[in-house]
Amino acid sequence: MPNKSYKHSIPVPRSHPDYMKYYRQLKEDRLKEIGDTWAENNKEKKKAQWREWYNRNKEKQKIKAMFEKAEKLKRMPSWADKEAIEQFYSNRPAGYHVDHIIPLRGKNVSGLHVVENLQYLLACDNMSKGNKF
Repeated sequence: MPNKSYKHSIPVPRSHPDYMKYYRQLKEDRLKEIGDTWAENNKEKKKAQWREWYNRNKEKQKIKAMFEKAEKLKRMPSWADKEAIEQFYSNRPAGYHVDHIIPLRGKNVSGLHVVENLQYLLACDNMSKGNKF
């Protein structure tokens, strides 16, 4: 997208104090769109890049996994049914993720790691949901 189309998409004149805010948002959206298109057209290359990054950063990934496990343990009350939680995870259908309805580390509210706060979500839906409630 050339710069001219950015100018025509911005709802305020250039002299407006929020002009740069709109411009940056449009540019960010366009760059994300370009990146998503590239990733869609280069799935194997993207997969290879991810594998290479993962191999270079195994320790970082281990630490992240340990941190996530610790967060779950911190958010699991003493009265939680650990067997039911394990059963919920083991019964997960193929192509689905186990998702916390109320995130364990939400911005405004944090949930508990209990079976009542778990649900099955399609992998793509869970990854797009992020840490939102």
